[in-house]
Amino acid sequence: MKRRPLVLTGALAGLAPLRPAWSQPRPRQRAAVVIGVDKAGDLPKLRAAASGAREVETLLKAEGYDVAALVDDDTPVTVDRIFAAIDGFIRKGTIEQLVVYFAGHGLAAEYVEYWLLSDATRNPNQSVSLRESVQLARLYSGIPNVVFISDACRSTPRSLGLSAIRGGIIFPTSGSVQPSDVDQFLATLVGDPSFEAAITDSTRNYAGIYTTTLLSAFAEAPTDIVSKVGGVDVVPNKRLKRFLEREVPLRAQRINIQLNQRPDAQVTSDDDIYIAKAAKTTMAASTGTATGLRHIAAANLGDVGLRGIVQVGPRKDTELAAYRQATRDLDTKTGFSKAQSEVAGQMNELEAFARRLPSAFTTGFLVSGQPIDSAFLILDGPPRPFERIGDQAVAVNVPRGRAASALIQFADGSSTLVAALHGFAGNIAVARNGVINVSYVPRHGGYDARRLVELHASVATAARFGVFRIEREEGGGRNAGARLADTVRMMKDVDPTLGLYAAYAYSEAGQQRGVASVRGIMRGDLGFDLFDTAMLSGALAKKEATLRTCAPFCPMLAQGWALLRVNNVELPKEIEALRDHLRPALWTTLEPQGTRLLLDALRSGRLRV
Repeated sequence: MKRRPLVLTGALAGLAPLRPAWSQPRPRQRAAVVIGVDKAGDLPKLRAAASGAREVETLLKAEGYDVAALVDDDTPVTVDRIFAAIDGFIRKGTIEQLVVYFAGHGLAAEYVEYWLLSDATRNPNQSVSLRESVQLARLYSGIPNVVFISDACRSTPRSLGLSAIRGGIIFPTSGSVQPSDVDQFLATLVGDPSFEAAITDSTRNYAGIYTTTLLSAFAEAPTDIVSKVGGVDVVPNKRLKRFLEREVPLRAQRINIQLNQRPDAQVTSDDDIYIAKAAKTTMAASTGTATGLRHIAAANLGDVGLRGIVQVGPRKDTELAAYRQATRDLDTKTGFSKAQSEVAGQMNELEAFARRLPSAFTTGFLVSGQPIDSAFLILDGPPRPFERIGDQAVAVNVPRGRAASALIQFADGSSTLVAALHGFAGNIAVARNGVINVSYVPRHGGYDARRLVELHASVATAARFGVFRIEREEGGGRNAGARLADTVRMMKDVDPTLGLYAAYAYSEAGQQRGVASVRGIMRGDLGFDLFDTAMLSGALAKKEATLRTCAPFCPMLAQGWALLRVNNVELPKEIEALRDHLRPALWTTLEPQGTRLLLDALRSGRLRV
């Protein structure tokens, strides 16, 4: 399917006459790298990526940005060209804001986004790993505010034939030690693979709606997103986020009532940070009742005491009835509440399983969704089989305080790797694409079971749908992170997966102290590290932790595989090779061939962990 050409009307048709208003000199030095790729290898050609990039280039130049435009209407776009442009701006040492814009084909693998460049289908390295680039921009760019804007679909790797995607990095891997605020504006949500766009849908539907809406926010800005900064009307990034969440779905449905495009954003910068001024303001503060998964997640997390973890814009009393109805409709369409109820049911089954697990065993696993084919404990030598308890459960003895891994293989030949924890029972929920939830409960009891079920169900479902994160509250507050830390401390000896979710949320928000705090809490309770927290905290890179002191010996959450490089973690080649055999699931799920390769390496002694 082809992307429709855009015809700019209304507010955008007036872009040229408004340039003088945007051309006023600014005291700050700002730069931008604008990327547009209509043709990515042999994928269907897009019609609005390059043109959208040129429109953004026009806006930013008029705003006074130093713009490097890399658009394939001129020459092929490569990782090296993008890196050189960004590195050149960083080396100046005077840039206070850097905008990186991309329009083109994209995909989401292991809950991590990649931008596909001109030669991406032939060379999997000719793509951009967005998550890694964001982290490097935050850690080493030295630029106070970096903004990533992605007008790209998030197709599945299989729909594009790109299962071996790795992606290049477009920011230097060393530099300033002063962390940067990084804001991200993404055209669509990423989450459960069933919500990712297939290539045929993405080329038909994502016809520059996002970029068009973005530009309109500055051309004719509703008064509710405008703020005065230095006496000038601007659209702060925090308010731009609200505008896009509201307008993109509405405009998409005006084109096609069945078109469901819901953008994503994460803003960590202060309230006065903005991309561009408001050329004109309008009293049209709202044009509908669009809502999103983030609103549903925010409400559910608020109900379990995690208010403000997911930030959403305020609602007026006059909008509440329509808002509630829109939320219910979206909830029904996406199955968010259904998924949450399923997790709660699995947690209740797990608690019953933990109580009836024979006292001769210290550790057990219950699997939902598929029968167990086999299960192995990996600790000090060749893998040892678990004892079977029917078709859905296994048990084993794990020494207290030892970092042990469990390889659980399902009836279809796929498998997962999780931590085997002394004194805990675990549940592994398997769906069509792989493992969608992992949870633990202690066998000792003595905790608030209802509280745990509600908390885990809310957090796990928000993570599965890609909307669990920590964001700075408008007005400068940072209380959301504190509330999450308090919850992790309170539940630290009840369900370790809450610590994993928290560590990833802190990492994505650039709050490394939060990651280190979670690692310390979990390590102090378990007596060893969970791999993911050791990786995200930097403990593995600093050799404060090793594979033998971590459980399991690879990431439990699948997105962790795409973060190994940027966290300076090197794995044995036998483990690194497993990344080519991952299924697109939230938790690490190996395809049957990957399972066979791992078991062969362990049994032969080539791999010792």
